[in-house]
Amino acid sequence: MAAPHPSLPLKGGGEEIWTSDSLAGSFNRADASGRVGWLDEIRILAGILIVFFHASLAYSGGNWWYVADASRAEALEAVFSLLRPLALGLFFLAAGYLLPGALERHGPRGYLKERLIRLGTPLPIGLLLVFPILMYAYYVNFRALGPIDVGTYLWRIYFGIGGHRPEGWTGPSWPDHQLGHLWFLESLLVYSAIYVGGTVLWRRWKRGRDKPETTDAPSSLPDLLNVAVVIIGIGHLDFLVRMQEPLYHWRAILGVWQVHAADMPREALCFVIGATAARRGWVEALPSRLAVPTLAAGLAAFLAVLLLELAGAPVFIAGGASLHAWLYAIGETAILALLVVGLVILLRDHSLFPGALRRRLAANNYGVYLLHLPIVVALQYVLRGNELAGLVKWLLVGAMGLLLSLATIEFLRRVPGFRRVL
Repeated sequence: MAAPHPSLPLKGGGEEIWTSDSLAGSFNRADASGRVGWLDEIRILAGILIVFFHASLAYSGGNWWYVADASRAEALEAVFSLLRPLALGLFFLAAGYLLPGALERHGPRGYLKERLIRLGTPLPIGLLLVFPILMYAYYVNFRALGPIDVGTYLWRIYFGIGGHRPEGWTGPSWPDHQLGHLWFLESLLVYSAIYVGGTVLWRRWKRGRDKPETTDAPSSLPDLLNVAVVIIGIGHLDFLVRMQEPLYHWRAILGVWQVHAADMPREALCFVIGATAARRGWVEALPSRLAVPTLAAGLAAFLAVLLLELAGAPVFIAGGASLHAWLYAIGETAILALLVVGLVILLRDHSLFPGALRRRLAANNYGVYLLHLPIVVALQYVLRGNELAGLVKWLLVGAMGLLLSLATIEFLRRVPGFRRVL
């Protein structure tokens, strides 16, 4: 047996609350480099989707963005109505899947310290250095509220100190400060802390009742009835939240935690499902024969929604208490579940990228997520006066934004001190 981890205090009599080998190796199978190939590819795919989603927002409408462009590609809104939550669901699922193994290796304190450094460090940098520039540029270019110097804007508008909400304010919020795409890091910090705290309390409770330490050995997969109940349950939760908090409506919990409430139930449960799948060996147990029919069903449903939207029969609905909103919340969850399960099995069994390329992309994936948004916005400004079609601009911004983000992160990871965060 491995030596117990010293991260938690001892119980009376010298018995450890935490042991580093308590899961007996039931986690994901890594390759010789220590990485899990299919999980890397899930995150790479999700990262690419997010870059191209943000590249679309200047041209598709339907959501507030940092740049307004006369070139339009309205079809992109329908395309990303499902691809955006797919990408975020994959990110939360992957983060949850990695958590139990990392927690066992580092212990609660070590794990939370690493998360705070890696996820917490970019937050003040974004809030104080990156987003003030983006929001000031938006203010002077698109708000039509008259000229304002940088200092006054930052003090009175961005932070709202001594300022008043101008008449005709268009949002997305007041005051103007925000974390943009870094909300994801905040949510991961919160969910990770809740998971770790719950795990610690559970183990202490079991030890306090003199219950033997049990392991989460690989277990059988949930049956179809349980899967259906979970999907319908998540859809119902999304529907209930969206009755008051529609899609693309943001708020700050306690003034600091920026959340997209309409998707919170699904995203939080993706995180929990990912952690549970890692502990119980669900990914390894998924039969390969399910990959094609599951993914095909998800793609067929996605294409059906897209075609209906493009034909003028609206399927997407942001929220409300209607039957339409209820059906959409459940249907959206079902489509995403099919796509996620199909992708996980497919990528577990078949690699999209050669090993060396996959490892390089995976190593830079987090940094690309951090850096891509200001790069994408800068490219959108550069192309704003060009008369290219919106679809062409989107492809250019997405591809160039991805490549420039990769090049930037490759350079920064060679700078001492940056590698620990990036």
